[in-house]
Amino acid sequence: MRRVLSYRREEGNSIVEEYLSDHINDCIDLLKGLRSSRIGRAGISLDPGFPDAVRLSAVFHDLGKAFYRARGGGPASFVGHEILSAYLLREFQWNLLERGDGDSEGLSRSLTPALFAVAFHHHPMGIGERLKGIERAELSPGPLEDLLGELSLLREGALGAEEGRLLVSTLEAVKRRMCEGALRAKDIRRQFSHEIEAKFFDLFSSLEREGAALKRLSNMALAALISADYISARRRRGGRVARFGEVLEEFHALYLG
Repeated sequence: MRRVLSYRREEGNSIVEEYLSDHINDCIDLLKGLRSSRIGRAGISLDPGFPDAVRLSAVFHDLGKAFYRARGGGPASFVGHEILSAYLLREFQWNLLERGDGDSEGLSRSLTPALFAVAFHHHPMGIGERLKGIERAELSPGPLEDLLGELSLLREGALGAEEGRLLVSTLEAVKRRMCEGALRAKDIRRQFSHEIEAKFFDLFSSLEREGAALKRLSNMALAALISADYISARRRRGGRVARFGEVLEEFHALYLG
């Protein structure tokens, strides 16, 4: 199995690397107190499935990095990985709906805030430019096989048994489409723009009261994911602590601790 990187940096004669499963496990650990936290209690009051949505956003948020390979021994670039991660989560959500039972329909609704968090956890960097970045991705079965192996290293509790089976079947279906040549970068880019970005633009620009709870859940899920993602990355990868990092540490202690 070829391990999937979530980070790679060269420092002189040394290389700093982080594997995807390690990063996801760290994020899950940083969110372990979610249910009793301020954000968790607020989210549960709006949707009992909120903690599961945040947990799944942590699992999915960097899966798109599997399609990016370091070239010529240089640092790996993952520009646009969240577009691919959101695509995989949307496929997972559709597969849930196809099951058609009450539990899956409820979880599918809860996954909408998770989809928002995954799709936009790098939004300050500019979605337009990051959409172009997926042209660098290797959309072939090989990376998906590596990803399936990497996911086997997730900690217990990161995925429920049924979630794990559904994720595997989702990735296998995506792999089949890639083998058939039916899935290209422009297809994923179009789906993101028309079915994800446009959906959330409509939601957040709407003044209807029915969408108020979903807006709050989406923003809370995004804040929780950004906090866990950044803190995990800084602790494992090292480097100077910027003021933004200090704010996120304070936010985590106050609202997610």
